[in-house]
Amino acid sequence: MQHPFEKLDPAFRRRALVAMIALTVLATLGMAWVDTQYKTAATPLGIVSFELARTPMLAQWILDTWSRHQGMNAWVAFGLGVDYLYLVIYGTTFALATAMLAARLESVSKGAASVARIVAFLQFVAPVCDAIENAGLMAMLARKGTEFWAPFATGFALAKFACLGMAVMLFVFAGPVAWRARRAAHAPSA
Repeated sequence: MQHPFEKLDPAFRRRALVAMIALTVLATLGMAWVDTQYKTAATPLGIVSFELARTPMLAQWILDTWSRHQGMNAWVAFGLGVDYLYLVIYGTTFALATAMLAARLESVSKGAASVARIVAFLQFVAPVCDAIENAGLMAMLARKGTEFWAPFATGFALAKFACLGMAVMLFVFAGPVAWRARRAAHAPSA
């Protein structure tokens, strides 16, 4: 089963990917700057520390640390809100890139192309997991408790990272194979 992005015109896909990569880089830089606003000893990795808190006690310590700093909770809420736009951007970029890779792998290995398509579909799952995770983080930020929400948010964060990690591994291991096959197909014959 083809990924929906594989059905796009190849020239359009290339242009769209370049535009989406540029947008993703800009959005990532913006999100990284926002994230610096709430790095503390409790959250050395910024929001990722909160996403992966996993235990109610650690999540509560993070919330208490943020509450001691004037305006920090507002920055966190702002970052989580903006992340809903960011997840659409990175999700589209990763899905488009993996779908393009799947299309290129088709001539090399049908099995590899099928795996790449599965990973491409998972790039639609990653942003959904991110959105659900954000809802859990927002609930904790709104002081709705940490007993349920800390492991809930961590579970969805791990699922998100797993989906994205599969795409990165695919790019690293199958990307060069697809690139060499494409170069060989376009090389002038002797």
